Amino acid sequence: MDSELILGLRISVLGLSLTFLAMGLVILVMVLLLRFFPARGDTAQAEEQAGLVATEDASEQAMEEMAVALAVGICLLEQNGTLPNDGSVAGDAFPVANDSSAEFRDPSLGKLLEE
Repeated sequence: MDSELILGLRISVLGLSLTFLAMGLVILVMVLLLRFFPARGDTAQAEEQAGLVATEDASEQAMEEMAVALAVGICLLEQNGTLPNDGSVAGDAFPVANDSSAEFRDPSLGKLLEE
């Protein structure tokens, strides 16, 4: 009976070894196939990342254009005398909480807010 147990163990170890060896070979073949023939999703993902870089550059350029437009607008308001250029706080055009009349100091801004 002792020899039958040893024979059973040997057959089990041989079966398990062959099973894991076969699974290892399948995994190796899959890895090699992926290395030689990359999935379409990988190439699409790389193209998408390149598109994201271009989009980030475009959005950064748009932000710079907006900053320039705001600077030009502020300069034009200062030239027209609508915006004070004496270094006062930009919030002076808004009503002051302690001011009982709550009038706007900037007439164009008041007209815009009334509408």
